[in-house]
Amino acid sequence: MKREDYVATVKKYLKCLHEAYKQLSATTTPPVSMPRARKFWFTPRHCYPYFENEQPCFDRVAVGKSCDWFYEQGNKGLAEDICKACNWQPRKILRAVRRIAAAAEWCRKRAEGRKRHAEEILRQQSRWERELRNQRTLDVMARLGGQA
Repeated sequence: MKREDYVATVKKYLKCLHEAYKQLSATTTPPVSMPRARKFWFTPRHCYPYFENEQPCFDRVAVGKSCDWFYEQGNKGLAEDICKACNWQPRKILRAVRRIAAAAEWCRKRAEGRKRHAEEILRQQSRWERELRNQRTLDVMARLGGQA
């Protein structure tokens, strides 16, 4: 394989991570908080997610002490940087790709969990809405009964 093939493979997996991030960051009704972050080290220099002021930024990868967006209109720079950090060794690149895939799977699972959490909140709120409707009906009946 050529170096361009390695970069293309890493880039493909970074795009998958970007798609998973979009699922994770989708808005829910009612709003549900983002999950607690788990660190994924792609290489000794590259970590997902990037932490800014102790808060995780799920749309970026930490590169040393700075960060980079993991997929921005075909971001070839980050994929190439990951390959360079792996010294262009196929074994290390494969390890990085597997870790990127694990991060994407984690994002997808957390997105499903956020969706289920929102559904559970709505299910529980429906009970209280029913109670409020019943109370309103009783109040109307009491007013009508007092007027007769």
